Amino acid sequence: MNDKKFLISFLVVVRNEEDYIEQCLKAMIGQTLPQHLYEIIVVDSMSTDRSRQIIEAIIRDNPAMEIQLLDNPRLTLSCGWNIGILSARGIYVIRPDAHALVPSDFLESNLDVLREHPEVSAVGGRLLTLGEGFWGRIIAVLLSTRIGVGSSNFRVGGPAGPSDTVVFGLYKRQDFIDIGGFDEGLDVNQDNVCHARLRASGKILHFDPKINSTYYSRTTLGKLWRQMFRRGQWLVLMLKHQKGNNFSWRYFAPLGFVLLIIGLATAGIERQIFWWLLISLITIYAVCGLFTSANRGLNLWQVFAFPIAMFALHLSYGMGEFFGFLRLPFYRPNEEKIRPLKEVQMTCSPKTDPQVMSEWWIKGRQRDG
Repeated sequence: MNDKKFLISFLVVVRNEEDYIEQCLKAMIGQTLPQHLYEIIVVDSMSTDRSRQIIEAIIRDNPAMEIQLLDNPRLTLSCGWNIGILSARGIYVIRPDAHALVPSDFLESNLDVLREHPEVSAVGGRLLTLGEGFWGRIIAVLLSTRIGVGSSNFRVGGPAGPSDTVVFGLYKRQDFIDIGGFDEGLDVNQDNVCHARLRASGKILHFDPKINSTYYSRTTLGKLWRQMFRRGQWLVLMLKHQKGNNFSWRYFAPLGFVLLIIGLATAGIERQIFWWLLISLITIYAVCGLFTSANRGLNLWQVFAFPIAMFALHLSYGMGEFFGFLRLPFYRPNEEKIRPLKEVQMTCSPKTDPQVMSEWWIKGRQRDG
């Protein structure tokens, strides 16, 4: 690797993403920000499909674009992100998913917001979720509603300002090093812990709806179930990683929903009135789903199927949390994996190149003026 410095390092971790990785990388290459100001780092988690061949072909076809292709033999997202962070030559890193598609002004929009708020550690914006196929379009709508995902600004929108989390955010690379990197003991929900650590260290995360990107959702109920069950289970297990710092108990609403259903169904064995309460609850729940899905671009059959997907999301997440609590007393995180970059805090930060750093800022001030 040469010692060339950049303003930004695009970082994407890939495993078996042959359907999405080509358009993802082409969108990164096609940024309006001059190419000499940023690099692209692709970390391949030992893909077994055509992902690697597609990436290598894109590298060959774009010799003017600085693209690194690295291996992640440990497969997990956290390991891949840490590998990319250590290899990054940018002052900032930005982390879209392989399922993501960013607009051509994505980097410029992030830098504009960062220049407006120099006090913040990371900026991020609104995520537009798209889906393919019958269930995919339903799931995409579900993940863009408050009844599906709660008050997540990056999914449902909101005013610009400080936030608990940012999606596909632009971060100061050194801040990742300072908090020890991503927790490699977590299979999912790594962002939650990382953002909690940043906030606990006094860093500010900033949401701004001017920044936009696109994400492709799961395409079947089975894939949605597996995704949400894992997230729910690891949300509980990460209590031993995060140790309660900046943790919101609203995340356990799906567990409360599952326990309420189980409680009413069990009580109904003794007294029939509880069965009627359960039926009434499910009816109200389904009607809320129908009203939520109306006028959102779904056809009639998809509108009627929407409550099924909604129930699958809440039930799978809540069941994951339930099994997570069953595992919690016996779960012991590997302390060495919690902050794997802590030993490299003083050695891995790229030195700021004044020319690289100032070029965009001067351009921005001239434009603003």
